[in-house]
Amino acid sequence: MVTALTHKSYSYESSGMIDYDNEKLEFLGDSVLSLVISDIIYKKNPDFSEGKLSKLRASLINEYALMQIALHLDLGAFLLLGKGEEYTKGREKPSLLSNAYEAILAAVYLDSGFRSAYKIIKQHFSASIFKLSPKTLNRDHKSQLQEISHKLYKKNPKYKVVRKTGPDHRQVFEIELVVNNAIISRGTGNSKKEAEQSAAKEALEILKDA
Repeated sequence: MVTALTHKSYSYESSGMIDYDNEKLEFLGDSVLSLVISDIIYKKNPDFSEGKLSKLRASLINEYALMQIALHLDLGAFLLLGKGEEYTKGREKPSLLSNAYEAILAAVYLDSGFRSAYKIIKQHFSASIFKLSPKTLNRDHKSQLQEISHKLYKKNPKYKVVRKTGPDHRQVFEIELVVNNAIISRGTGNSKKEAEQSAAKEALEILKDA
């Protein structure tokens, strides 16, 4: 479990005393999570097409959703980070938290088997799965936000990429969302589109009672 909570920055700064980090576990945990969620939604929605099931899975497994679970579990408090990551508030970064959660799932799978990992994942995602319906699959947060922004301020929302992190094959984008000349939310994702949807979703929650 220690490996699952060890960020590469901590290993790098150990001067060779630590030769492990959680990146490989993150890779395995991502696959375990995807299989479990796929199995659950496949059995729950036997009449759904492959396209609908893919959308359903994508709505459940994304950086924002995993970060929320990690925050609920307070994983940030247990991460082993290098001084640089500590200084830049790595314990609060969506990418580090979501990666740590996937690494934890891999550790559970390796130590206790697939059944234990399945049980934990089902418990963590049960509320989210219960809330999903065919209507939510077609929800476009950006379109909804644009309508509300026009209604309230007669202006379009603006999205700006403020940061890109991670390797080329798995980049993480951070988007800043401006409504009526004010920064109202931020979003992250493995693509600009995903990050923009994440930011728009948060903005909708903020503006829903405006």
